[in-house]
Amino acid sequence: MTQEKAREFFGDRADEYWDKICEAADSVLEWVLEYDNEPIVAAYHAMSAGQTEDASNLWMGGAPYLVAANSVGDLLAPDFETERTFTAQQLKSAFLSEYPAIAFGSDEADWIGEIERSPSGYVTSVRVGDIRLHGRDVRRALDLRSHNFEVLRDSRGFTFIVYGYGHGVGLSQYGADFMARQGADFREILENYYTGATLRRVVN
Repeated sequence: MTQEKAREFFGDRADEYWDKICEAADSVLEWVLEYDNEPIVAAYHAMSAGQTEDASNLWMGGAPYLVAANSVGDLLAPDFETERTFTAQQLKSAFLSEYPAIAFGSDEADWIGEIERSPSGYVTSVRVGDIRLHGRDVRRALDLRSHNFEVLRDSRGFTFIVYGYGHGVGLSQYGADFMARQGADFREILENYYTGATLRRVVN
């Protein structure tokens, strides 16, 4: 975040918060987080669904330090659970705009089928019409907050109950904040979310 972005985001309290951001960054400036003597890819997201996702379930390849981690503080975060309801026509249009080849049958109840999940609960495969999609693709097509969701169908259409916010890999910002409020220091937080990674002090 640049200072200009901070002013846009924080408004009248920008100077106060910018000073805190700089103080926090300066306090850890001499540390680098590594795995096998190489800096890690420090993926992060806003809020998991109580357990973070293994990167290999979401992206091509993975990393031994980007595996599932407990993040129970996320369960207490505001808007942890959200809902979005689509009429049948809205749902069909949203998917066809991304995947024009999908065939939807005459039975609307069969438009969304079997769901497969990772151990962390994120959707890794779901049948939509006559094809199967990864949960991240459903998230993008329907503009959901995450790809950890359940689907209910009733007279209104299709309701997606969504848990968490973001891709779920790496550090959870709400979860890290919860750990800090419980007394964890930055080392403990990083160890929790980046399994096996180590901190090394950089000597200038």
